[in-house]
Formats: sequence, structure tokens, C-alpha cells
Amino acid sequence: MSRLKRRLAVHFMYQFFLLAIGTLLLITVGLIVLVQEISQNEIKRNFPTGALDIMVSDTIIEKDKVQLNDLLLKQIREKDMWLQIVREDGRVIHSVNVPEGLPNSYRIDELWGIHQTGHWNSYTIYTKIYNTFDSPYLFLLGNSEPNKELAAKWFARYAHQGIVATSSLAQIEKEVNDLGYLHVVDPQGNVIQTIGKKTEKQQYLPIDLVKMQMEPGSYPTKIDVYYDPTSFNTWVLHITKKDGEYQKQPLLHEIIYTLVKLCGGLFALAILFSIWHGYRYGQPLLLFIGWLERMGQGRYDEVLTKKDRKNAYRKSGKLRMRYRLYQEVIEAFYQMAEKLTESEREKKRLEKTREEWMTGITHDLRTPLTTIQGYGHMLESKQLDWTETELQKVGHMIREKADYMRILVEDFSLSFQLKNNAVSFFVERVELNEFVRRIILQHINDVTIEETSFTYESNPEPLYMMANPKWFTRMLDNLIINAVKHTPPGTMVTVMTKRQENRAILIVKDEGLGMDEETKEKLFERYYRGTHTEEKTEGSGLGMSIAKAIAEGHHGTVEVETGVGRGTAITLSFPCEKHQ
Repeated sequence: MSRLKRRLAVHFMYQFFLLAIGTLLLITVGLIVLVQEISQNEIKRNFPTGALDIMVSDTIIEKDKVQLNDLLLKQIREKDMWLQIVREDGRVIHSVNVPEGLPNSYRIDELWGIHQTGHWNSYTIYTKIYNTFDSPYLFLLGNSEPNKELAAKWFARYAHQGIVATSSLAQIEKEVNDLGYLHVVDPQGNVIQTIGKKTEKQQYLPIDLVKMQMEPGSYPTKIDVYYDPTSFNTWVLHITKKDGEYQKQPLLHEIIYTLVKLCGGLFALAILFSIWHGYRYGQPLLLFIGWLERMGQGRYDEVLTKKDRKNAYRKSGKLRMRYRLYQEVIEAFYQMAEKLTESEREKKRLEKTREEWMTGITHDLRTPLTTIQGYGHMLESKQLDWTETELQKVGHMIREKADYMRILVEDFSLSFQLKNNAVSFFVERVELNEFVRRIILQHINDVTIEETSFTYESNPEPLYMMANPKWFTRMLDNLIINAVKHTPPGTMVTVMTKRQENRAILIVKDEGLGMDEETKEKLFERYYRGTHTEEKTEGSGLGMSIAKAIAEGHHGTVEVETGVGRGTAITLSFPCEKHQ
């Protein structure tokens, strides 16, 4: 049981440990995916304004060897931008998607001009310093913007008093429709003129234009802005983005959506694990429940059905993995089934023995009762004149039958008490050789058994043991009387005592008819009479059962050696005291 407890504890401990590690790994992977998803969306949203910071942090440069993030490279090419990484001496060490005409090396004035103006020829350029332990590097992220400062050009061409002149509406609308739409906004943020596609937006908040410029990926359009210092109006040109350039959902929605997917995946895994867990531990329980149901129906010997055995055992006879945890339980079930089956057999055997008892006792009581009843009727009728001698014989017969009935009842009561350990054995130290000799002398001097001879072989040295003289005498008397009953006239009954190591041995041997195997097996059963019995005196049929119970009460054992036609030897063995 302790082994099973340890294995169950270890099993569930490592299973919990593996489950915890697996859950932790899933959460870690999920968080990494979430961070990556957020990072990708951030790149899309802020590209190119905020993407350069991520690009610098994700890039590895060792000895002018550059490793860039594949996602960033993809984004650069998709947006038709270019990247150059410039060493501190001005030389370009790495280029991505660079158009023709860009230098491979920059002078100090060129790099300063780019940093100050953010432009190189027709390109808008974003700059960022990458610092390492060896030397710093300058990242140049360039973007060709053909519509850059288009709002300023249109203002110079079509404006009148800060708004689009009426005469120019048709022309500018034709140009605007190819790109998107144009809003003219007053200093309070109100849209006072719309050219091109009509929109629901009628007012701008003070921070709106800054947000659109810093987070271009969050809006469906790119903006080109011109501010008129005379009228204080602002021209905002919205240029519609291509498909895939616009991230519609805000960042919080994306995070929630990603978390929902992550939680959904974890929930699905939890359900799959629960199903597996239930199947793994439910199958053995169903096995046990089936056996308990069969046990309730009295089918103790059927622990597993053929189907159950096929499910639980491999062809090699070994338990399958999911049942191996309960190996001791299954073995205990088989042991319990054997015990219950044996108990059922014992119950039937005892029931049969009880019936034999009742039949035997009824028979043995009926015979003396019939005799007593017959004499009673004869005495009651007063039809006969009894002589004194006849009355004396009748009285003797009634007393003899009554004594027999009393002995039968006493033996029956004693057998019941011995069976239920209701008899106390107060033992004392006795010398077995002399004790047995006195008992044999009593039988030698018994005139009722003159036709049987006795011989006694004692141990050469004194043999001491703890015994109750009264009950030990009763045991030996029963064994000797049984031997006499089964011994033909003129044969010998031999009694021997000897010592074997720390045991005292007592043997009662006769030269009688012997017993067959069935009689030998049932010799000590209560009220069993052998098939070869030719009794000289009446008996209760309980003598051998009482003898064995007394022997076991003295911590002894009983063995029988016999065979049909070759007599019987009953050997008793008891704990032996040391000789003093």
C-alpha cells in the first residue's frame, strides 16, 4: 500500500509539474506572439516615423556585418522605401532597396544637411544613430514622396484670400480626385471648404494634424499640410493610401483581439487536456465499477470481462500504460475475488456441514429418545407387572440413554465454544512423557476395550510443554477412542512422544482400516462420520473436531497420514519448553 501511495503521489506531482511547465510555456509563447503582433502593428501604424526606432533596436551589427529584421525588410520593400547604414567615416556598409543615384559614401556636410532638413534631393529621409561598443552607425531611411509640398503648390496656384478661388474649383477638383480630397480649415478647426470626396469630418481638433503626422498607419489617408500665415487658414490634402497600408483597428482593439485568440487557444488546449485526463483516469474507474457491479450480482470470480482484459492488457500480458498506475488495485481485486470465491465455497461447505450436523444430531438424539419414550409408555400404561429386576434394567437403560444425550449435547456445546474461542486455556508446565503415560494406563485398564492392545514409546529425555491438563487429556482421549473405534479386534494402537528441535511431537497410530482421501480431508469437520466406520461404541461425531480445536488452542498443529487398508497416524506438534 505504501508503494502505491508513493507512486500515486509521484505520478500526480510530476503531472502537475508538467502541466504547470506546459502552461507557463504556452503563456510565454503567447506573450511573445502578442508582443510580436503589437510590434508588427506598431511598425505598420507608425511607419516610417516610429519604425526606425524598432529597426535600430532589432538590428545586429558586428564588424560591419549587418543582420536586419525580416519583417522590417519586407515593410521597406512593400512601401518602396530604402535603407542605408553609414559607418562613422561616412562609408555605407549596408543598403536595402536603394535606387540609382544614391552615393556609397557621404561627406560631413551632406550628412549634416540630411539631418537638418530631412531631405536628400527628392527623398524624405529619417535618421537614427545606432551605438555599439566599437563605433556608432547612422541609419538613413529614405522615402520618395512625389506629392510632398503639393498643398503648398496648389495654394500658390489656386488660392484667393486663403481659400480656393471660385474660378479654379473645376481645375483643382480634377487634380484632387486623382489623389483623395482637400480640406480648407480655419483657425478654429472648422472645415470651411471641401474639394473632392465629401466627408463627414466638419471640424479638426488642435491635436488631430499632429496625430495624423506621427501615426500615419492609423489613418486611411496620408496628409500634406500647408499653413497660410496671412489668412491663418490651413490647407490639408488627404492622399488615399493603397490597400494594406491602413491599419483600421486601434492598438487597444488589436491587443484585445490577440488576447482573445490566445485565451481561445489556451481554452481549447484545456478542453483537450480535460478530455484526455478524463479518459485516462475514467477508463480504470469504469473497469472497477464494472467489477463491483458483477460482485454485487455474486459473480466474484469474474474480475474482468474479455473486453476489459483486452482493453487493460497487451498481448504480451502486461498492463497498458493508463492502467499501470492502478496495478496494485487490480491485483488486490483479483486477490479479493479469490477470497470471496473461497468464502462462497466455504459458506456452501459450512451449510452442507450444518445440514450434516443437524441430520446426525437429530438421528443420534432420536434413537435414545425413542428408547426412553418407549419405556415411559410401558411404565405409564400399567398393563405389565414388572419385577424388581426388570424395573432395575429399565432404569439402567433410561439412565444410559440420558447420559449419552447429555454427552452429545455437551460435545455439541463444547465444539461451538471452541469454534468461537469461548473456552479459556489456563496452561501450566507439564512433563509430556509422564502425562501421556498416565492417560494410556487409564485406557489399558478400561475393561470396555479389552480387545485392543496399547504400546507407548516415550522420548528418552524429559519433555516439557505448557498445557492445560484437563483439555489436553480430553484431546488425547478423543484421539485414542477414535483409533480404537477404527481398529479391528486384536490389533495395536501405538502412542509416541519425541522431540524435534524446539517442538514436542505426539503421535497416535493405529493398524485399522485407514481412510480414503475424502474421509481424510473431512476428518476434523464437525459431525462428519467416515464411510468405513464400524463403531464399537456410540459417539457424538464431534470428537476429532474437538481434538483439533484443543490442539490449536495449545498453539499446535495436526497432520494425518493414512490410506485404505494401512491404518492411520495422527501427528501433533507443540511448542516445547527448555529442559531445566
